[in-house]
Amino acid sequence: MKYVIAILLVIISALASYGQKVGNSRMTYVTFNDGLTEVMKGDKWGYIDTLGNQIIKCRFDYVETFYGDYQDVKIGDKYCFIDRKGTQIIPCIYEFAYGFKYNFFIVQKNGKWGAVNRKNEIVIPFQYSNGLIFDEEGIEYVTKNGKRGCIDTLGNEVVPIKYDDIGSFSDSMAFVKENDLFGFINKKNELVIPYQFDDVVYGFTDGLCSVKKNGKYGYIDKTGMEVIPFKYNAADWFYSGLARVMLNGKWGFIDKNGIEVVPCQFDQPISFSVHDVAEIKMDGKIGYVNNRGKVIAPCIYDELFSSLGKDMIVVKRDGKYGFIDTTGVEVIPCKYDQAYDFFNNRAEVKQSDKEFLINKSNKRISDYYDDVRNPMFSPEPIRVKNNGLWGYIDSNGKAIAPCKFDNAEEFYSDLAAVCLNGKWGYINLSGELVILPQFEKVNRFQYGAAVVVLNGKFGYIDTFGKQIIPCIYDEATNFDYGVAQVKKGIRWFYIKRSGDEIVLN
Repeated sequence: MKYVIAILLVIISALASYGQKVGNSRMTYVTFNDGLTEVMKGDKWGYIDTLGNQIIKCRFDYVETFYGDYQDVKIGDKYCFIDRKGTQIIPCIYEFAYGFKYNFFIVQKNGKWGAVNRKNEIVIPFQYSNGLIFDEEGIEYVTKNGKRGCIDTLGNEVVPIKYDDIGSFSDSMAFVKENDLFGFINKKNELVIPYQFDDVVYGFTDGLCSVKKNGKYGYIDKTGMEVIPFKYNAADWFYSGLARVMLNGKWGFIDKNGIEVVPCQFDQPISFSVHDVAEIKMDGKIGYVNNRGKVIAPCIYDELFSSLGKDMIVVKRDGKYGFIDTTGVEVIPCKYDQAYDFFNNRAEVKQSDKEFLINKSNKRISDYYDDVRNPMFSPEPIRVKNNGLWGYIDSNGKAIAPCKFDNAEEFYSDLAAVCLNGKWGYINLSGELVILPQFEKVNRFQYGAAVVVLNGKFGYIDTFGKQIIPCIYDEATNFDYGVAQVKKGIRWFYIKRSGDEIVLN
C-alpha cells in the first residue's frame, strides 16, 4: 500500500533529521520545543530561542531537545543537568543522565543507577542495574545484585529486592519468581499464591491469569484456584472477556468460563484491534472474529489491510481488492486491481490500469487518471496525473487545475508547489498561478516563508513570491518560528527572518 510506504518514509525522514549530535554533524531542521532549540558552533552545542537570541552558550558536547525546566547535557564523557538559563544544576560527573521527576535527577555512576536532588545530594543510592523510570504510582521495578524488587520515590523497598523476577502489579497482584517457580504477592508483599507455576503470562486481567503447570497452560483466579483447566499449549491474557488459546496447534478464543466461543481451529490469530475484532487465519486465508466470539468475516481473504480507527477495511480476495466494514460485511465488492484506505470519505481504486476515486457507496466520483494522490489529512485538492502531467481536482472530482504540470506537490498553507517547463512556482486553492514558475527547486511554506533555489543558490520567499532573503546560500532549511539554518561554502550557520546571522557564543 503506497500510503504505508509514504508513512514509513516520513518516519525515516524525521528520524534522519532529528537533532544529530555526533562529531561535527548538524541539525537538518531547526525544531523548537518549549521555546528553545539546539544550535551548534564548531563542535559545541547550545540553545537559542524562537527570536534567535542565544540563551545558552555553545559549550556542550551533547544536548537533547529541551523539555521542562531541566535538561541533561554532556561535557566530555560526563553528563549533568542545566536549567533553561544554562546554569549547571549538578556537576558533570555522571556516566549517563536522564529525566527530572519527583524532584530528583536520575543518573548513573560507576555503572549503577540512582538519583540526586538539585543540591546533588543522593536521594536514591547508586545500587541499581537498571535505569529508574517510576510508574504513575511512583513505583520502580529494580534489579540489584541480580535480584528484583520495587522501590518508591524515596528509595524505600516497597517489595524486598530478593526475587529472581517480578512482574508489574495488575489487579493488585504481581508474580514473583524464586527457584524457577512462580507465585503471586499482593501490594503488602504477602505471598498469596504459593510458588508452583512454571510460567506466567503477563499477570491478572479481569480477575484471571494464564499460568503454566506440568507443561500446560490454564487459568487461575486471585486465590490461586484453577478455574480453567491446564490443557492448552499456549494461552494469552483476557481482553474484553475473551482470551486466545492454542490447543493441538490451533488457535481459538475462550470466555471466562472456559467455553470455546471460537473453536480452536485457526492458525495464529492476532490480538484484538481498536474495533474489538481479531484477525484469524485458516488454510492460508484470513478473516475476522469479534470480541463476542462471532466470526464476522470468514477466512476467505488473501490479505486484510486493517488501519486503526478505520470503519472501512481494505481486503484482497482472489487477487482483487474491495472493502469490508467493521461488522465483516463486504460493502464494496472485491473487483478492483488495487485499493487504498478511505481518507476524507473517499478512496483511490485502480481498474484496468486507471485510477479514480470512489465514495463509501462505491460510486465513482472522479474521472479516470493514470495516478491519483488522495491526501490523508487535508480534504482537498487532490493531485491527479494523466499522460505524464499533473493537475488537481476537488472532492467532487471537478478539475481545479488541468493536468499540465511536470510535477505537483500537496497543498500547505493554501498553496501548492507546481513545476511547469522545468521551473517551480505555486498555485492557490482555485488553481491559479499566484507565484510564477521561475525557481529550480522549492519547498513548502512554513511560518510564511519557503526555501527556493534560483541560479543554483538558496533563499527565501513570502507567500506573495517576494524574495525576503536573497538567494545567496549553498543550502538552506525551512524556518521554524524565526530561525533557519543556512550554508555558505562549507560553513553552516543560523539566520533570523531578517536574514541577519545569529552570532553564537
